[in-house]
Amino acid sequence: MEAVANNGHYFSVHKARTELSLTQTELEKAIAEAFQWFKVYRYV
Repeated sequence: MEAVANNGHYFSVHKARTELSLTQTELEKAIAEAFQWFKVYRYV
């Protein structure tokens, strides 16, 4: 589990993996895809 903003909240990818069969995306790919989305919608 990971701490979020040091305020006592935690999250886990367990539910996404088990119930939705989602896999984690490599960090570099996730950043590139997010940046592309921002460019398409003219946020950058």
